[in-house]
Amino acid sequence: MLQTPDVDDPRRNELAAAATEAIAKNEPSAFFNIPGLFPPALVEDAAWRNRLNRELKAIRNAAEPG
Repeated sequence: MLQTPDVDDPRRNELAAAATEAIAKNEPSAFFNIPGLFPPALVEDAAWRNRLNRELKAIRNAAEPG
């Protein structure tokens, strides 16, 4: 799991676990399950979640060497 010693948030362990899962699966869906991280209306909006997944995958792919 990622280490987040500088994050002063009571959800830091959940955030680190979600980040680890997001990296492993190449999608941020784990972040949607953390209470209060995103507004409920956005979490329930499948189009928004899909767009966020696409954008984050594009950023990750652009950052990968080669």
